[in-house]
Amino acid sequence: GVPTVAIVGGLNVRDDVLHEAGIQAVLPIVTGPMSLEMAIEHAGELVERAALRLGYLLQVGHS
Repeated sequence: GVPTVAIVGGLNVRDDVLHEAGIQAVLPIVTGPMSLEMAIEHAGELVERAALRLGYLLQVGHS
């Protein structure tokens, strides 16, 4: 039991497979169309933005 959220580059796995692996939620870093090269080049910023979105979600859960 520890609730787990995965921050990922992209998502192409079924939700039930993730749940069976113990992952309750997934936040992709890429939120729209983007080339792999662009995603790699901006990975740091994209991860920071995903982490910020996760923080907002956690605040909603505690309010």
